[in-house]
Amino acid sequence: MVNGAVTTGQDSTARRIRMLVERLIGTVPPLRIRAWDGSETGPTGTPDRSPPRGRRPTATSPHRPSPLPPTRPRPRWSRTSTTSWSWPVGSWGSHILHAARWHGVHVTGVTLSLSQFDHVGGQIVELGITVRVTVRPQDYRELADQPYDSVASIEMGEHVGEDQYPVYVTTLHRLLRPGGRLLLRQMSRGANAPGGGAFIESYITPDMHIRPSGSTIGLLERAGLEVRDVESLRKHYVTTVDAWARTLETDRARATRLIGPQSCRVWRLYLAGDGLAFAENQMGVDQILAVRPTPAGDGLMPADRRDQLVPSLERGFAA
Repeated sequence: MVNGAVTTGQDSTARRIRMLVERLIGTVPPLRIRAWDGSETGPTGTPDRSPPRGRRPTATSPHRPSPLPPTRPRPRWSRTSTTSWSWPVGSWGSHILHAARWHGVHVTGVTLSLSQFDHVGGQIVELGITVRVTVRPQDYRELADQPYDSVASIEMGEHVGEDQYPVYVTTLHRLLRPGGRLLLRQMSRGANAPGGGAFIESYITPDMHIRPSGSTIGLLERAGLEVRDVESLRKHYVTTVDAWARTLETDRARATRLIGPQSCRVWRLYLAGDGLAFAENQMGVDQILAVRPTPAGDGLMPADRRDQLVPSLERGFAA
């Protein structure tokens, strides 16, 4: 019991709603609230206010039903629930595991790396989400089993090569159903910046090709996708790379044992240069939301940008 309010579930949607309302009105809400997850809050003997019903409220409410805890943050670009997800090219799995655990998404992941395949497969079993997640040791271009509701490509487009990039985005288009969404997070460079260089190509990622974000958008559009939103994450990566560098310095002895002193020095130098490139706007990271239109040209997304994004209200409830 808190300030006269009885709440079921200590980490629940109803509790978070009550806390927000208390901050707004300065007292316990004079009604009882029953949230999507079955949790309740409010003084006993007061009127019950349950979430709205019907197709329209469910499609637009930031607290729509979910088989998993709805108090976890949803991606800002995902306003409509999805049932399938394609993780098209290699990753260590954090994204697909998060999508499956916290958003109830059915995920198909592919990777050519057997190390990644074994690592993610072990995590899937450990977390008990084998029903929702499938990972295959397969080339993304060979996926042909179904069109997906959503496709996520997180910092993989830089590694497919300049010549293969049109094939890459055409494949992403093919993997989507009409109205399906693509989230592409990808590094970019300034128009006059090299976006790589001999050091990175020799010691870090020999296959990396970075282009200006405008060029990427043009390639997506030529593949038949409609770009709906672009967000720059460059300044976030200044602090992210700094955190990576500090972690490496803290664990430098362990890193040296794992990869050797020469590789450790290479990565220290790379992170220092990378952070400077982001800080000076020589390099960036962009998050691009695109959609495959229907044959009639409809992207099946809200016209207003605000309705495409999860509002700050939900971010305030995030655990």
